[in-house]
Parts: sequence; structure tokens; C-alpha cells
Amino acid sequence: MSPDLTPGSSEPGLANRAAKGAVWQISSFGLSKLVVLGTTIVLARLLTPREFGLFAVALIFITYSENLTDLGVAQALIYLPRAKRYENAALTVSILTSLTLASVVYLAASLIASFLRVDEATPLVQVLSMSLFLRGTGNLPDALLRKELRFRRRVIAEGARAVTMGIVSISLAVSGAGVWAIVWGYVAGDLAWNLVSWGLSDCRPTWDFWRPDTRSMKELVSFGAPAAGQQVLQSLVQDIDYLIVGRALGSVSLGYYTMAFRVPQSTIVPVFWAVSAVSFPSYAKVHDDKARLRRGYLRQMRVLAAAGLGAGAGLAVLAPLIVDVLLGPRWTPSIVVLQILAFYAALRGFASGIVELYKGIGRPRAALALSAFRLCIVVPSVLVGLRWGIAGVAWAQTLTTLVVALIMQRMVGKTLSFPATAQIRQLIPGIVLGAGVAVGASAAYLVPAPDLAQLLIGLGAGGVLGVASLWFFDRSFVTEMRGLFARQRDEREVAL
Repeated sequence: MSPDLTPGSSEPGLANRAAKGAVWQISSFGLSKLVVLGTTIVLARLLTPREFGLFAVALIFITYSENLTDLGVAQALIYLPRAKRYENAALTVSILTSLTLASVVYLAASLIASFLRVDEATPLVQVLSMSLFLRGTGNLPDALLRKELRFRRRVIAEGARAVTMGIVSISLAVSGAGVWAIVWGYVAGDLAWNLVSWGLSDCRPTWDFWRPDTRSMKELVSFGAPAAGQQVLQSLVQDIDYLIVGRALGSVSLGYYTMAFRVPQSTIVPVFWAVSAVSFPSYAKVHDDKARLRRGYLRQMRVLAAAGLGAGAGLAVLAPLIVDVLLGPRWTPSIVVLQILAFYAALRGFASGIVELYKGIGRPRAALALSAFRLCIVVPSVLVGLRWGIAGVAWAQTLTTLVVALIMQRMVGKTLSFPATAQIRQLIPGIVLGAGVAVGASAAYLVPAPDLAQLLIGLGAGGVLGVASLWFFDRSFVTEMRGLFARQRDEREVAL
């Protein structure tokens, strides 16, 4: 999951530290997303598809804007050597940029809502604009936690966000606040994350940060601006379907589509985010050693493909039971979309980590170009998919992800000098695992039992048969994963 270190390295155990960091990061995203999923399940019983759609509409521009709240200087801190002058400059840029952006979004809220043809979203956008300042100023301590691979602390910060959001949202929903329950829960969660991140980080800029070194600011922005641009484009790639569905099909359809997306986003995609969060600082530490980068990237690709294909297969098979049991009959139109997006989420594993690699080797502009390329393909595909409603949009995202992933993988192969056959071999564990999970999960429908019992049987049988398939057909992968986390047990773990 991270670059291996050759014998005699000055940083022995980086692979082990990064692996442990990945475990903590996956735990962070996993636990927080499980809390979010639990919150979503409760809110699905209390709110209507239209209310979810209104929130999704209001959040669209906030999501895009979040990537510009610090002009990418937080990412620059991960790549550049640590120094107080960089931290001071980063804080100044973050405060000024996030305040400006929040003010612009607040003042333009009515125009944003009008563009999306949902005037009711105006006050929602105005309240959500507060999150832009909270995200921008919280990115600095979060970046330094990532730089030092202190992912245990990020578990606490991410958990605080999820738990706060859940408590506030559910409490307000029960009291009849409607869509405002989700809005205020979102802002409260960001506030909790910001405060906890600063409390757990050792980042302490000096009081003269308002007079930062001009040279430091230039270095930060030189790396950060392309990185921020890449994040905006990546966000557009991943969320442009929300914008198009909300504008073309309305808030109710967007509500169904959003709910379908929330399930894989809470169960599968967090694994990819977690590993990517670890891989960027890990690649940055060994950016000048192509052999170690090559080994680390192929290992990461193997693990993410297995996670994506395994979980995606189970989600696609069990989607009808998941919607009926967890969300309720009012969300039935989301079933087909969820099944399609399960394949999309699985393919995300095949495409994950590429952008982080290019940023880690000091080429943020290459990462920016890759995201621009993806956007140019995604937009027309989604527009064509609109002809078949939200299911067509889901298929457009899925097929586009596959095509783009294949192209981007070959670009990485040329960058790191390995053949396509090496990449194909990394998919074998995932294919074996996915096939076993799909067959096992299908057994749920053969058992005459209530839906909840069928769902539990499917989850259990899918997991057992998936692991058994790996053990029988590709035992080396299981052994490799066990060895990765068992190595150097006496090494000091990532510091709190």
C-alpha cells in the first residue's frame, strides 16, 4: 500500500508505518462512514426524498468550493520539508482564501439556487458557506498529521465530525426541522473536526503569521495551486452527475440518486480515500527512487482492486435487500441505481492512487491534466445518460470510470516503467475475491426467511466464500497481506 524501502534505507520501516497508517486511516473513514451510514438510515425514515434532494442541491457548490479554501497550500505542506515559515504562510493563505470564498458563496447563494432551478436552496447554501471557512482553516493541522503519518489522531478528528453531525442531524430531524436537520448537522460536524484537528496537531504558527515570508508563500502556492485545481476538477468528475441530475431531473430524482450513492460512499469508497491519504505522503518521502515507487504502486493497486471488486460484488447482489431493510420502501427507485453504482465503486479501486502518485513525485500539474482529461469525458457521457434517467447517469459514470482508468493506468506504467501485464496481474486477487463474494451473497435469496435474515445471511456467506476463494486460488495474496502488517512488530508504531 506504500513504497517499499530497500535494505539500508535511511527510513527503515516506512512501508510498515504506512501500512499501519493505512489501517488507522481505513478505520477512521470506516468508522466515520459507518456512523454517517447509520445517520443516513435514520434520516431516511424521518425525511423525504425531496428533502434529501434539496440538501444535495445546496451542497453541490459547497463541495466544489471546499477544494479552493486554502489554494492547495495544505497539500504543499505534505510535500515540502517542514518549517515554521511554511506553516505561518499556509495559515495566512488559508484564512484569507476561506473567508473570501465563504463570503462570495454566501452573497451568490440566490444565483446558485436559481442556476439549479431550486430557489428554496438559497438559505441552505448561505448556512453551508460557513463550512468553507471551517474546512479551509482546518486543512493545515490535518495536512501535518498526514505528513507525519499520525493517522490515529485523524481517526479521532474524523470520528468527532461524524458523531457530531449524526447527533445534531437526528436530534433536529426528530424535532421536525426537515432539511435543516442535515444542513446544521453538516456545519456542526465540520466545526467539531476543525477544533479537534487543531487540538491534536502540534502545528502552532507564531503570532506574526500575518507577516509571512513572501518566498514561502510563493513556494506553497506554486505547488498548491495546481493541486487545488486538480482537486476541483476531481470533485467535478465525481459530483458533476449531482449537478446535472438536480438541474435536469429535479430534486426528487436527485434525492433517489444521492441516497443510492451514499451507500457505496459509506462502505467502499472510504477505503480508497483512506489509502490515498496515506500514499501521497509516503510517495513524497521516496519520490526520487523509481524502483520503490514501482513496487509500492503495484502493491497499492493490488489491494485496492481486491477491496473494490470484493465489496462491489457483494453490494450489487444485495442491493434490493439493503434498500428494503435499511432505507424502507419509499426508496425503492434507488435499488437499480445502487446496483449500477456498486460497479462504479469497484472500478474506483482500479483508478485510485494515480493522482496521489503524481503529486507525490512532485508533478501536481500532471495530476491536474489527468483530472481535466477525465472531466472532458465524463460530462458528455452523463449528458447522454440523462436520456435513461438516473439509471442512465449511473451507467455513464460507471463506464466512463472504466475507460479512463484503463488509459490512466497505462500512463502510470510508462511513468514507472512496467508493462501492462504487471498491472493485469494485480487484478487477479480482486477477481477471485469478487467472484466468491457474489456467489456467496446470492445464497441469501435461496433461503426462505425475512429480509433482514436474508441480508445477514448474504453478508456472512459472501464474506466467508470470498475469503475462502482467495485462500484456495490465490493464497499468496493472503500471505502477503498478513506479512505486510506483521513485519517489524517491535518497531514503534505511528506516534500519537
